[in-house]
Amino acid sequence: MIIMKLQGGLGNQMFQYALGRALSEHLNTKLKLDLSFLLNRTSTESHLFRDYELSIFNIDIKFASPKEKNKYICPHDSKPKLILWKLQRKVMGYHFHKEKSFFLTQEYLTLKAILI
Repeated sequence: MIIMKLQGGLGNQMFQYALGRALSEHLNTKLKLDLSFLLNRTSTESHLFRDYELSIFNIDIKFASPKEKNKYICPHDSKPKLILWKLQRKVMGYHFHKEKSFFLTQEYLTLKAILI
């Protein structure tokens, strides 16, 4: 399963959805969206709140449940939880890919993204 965390305005959301959909089709797996960043209304000085905008399109979108998202969120609150999380990733085959920089890299353009 590909879980794409949406951020930004309509243009960014369209790009993120398109990338997630292309990867999910290439890897023959499901795509689900994570809206947690858009739903977070914690005020910061440099943050502009954005809303989920893809609903204006007639596309069938599935959203990741908290349980699905938690498989990929590294627990930082205790050492035993961290060890268990890392072990589950290895045994159960959970993988995630976090971008290395703010910029789009060639591996995304060729759909050869390495899942780690």
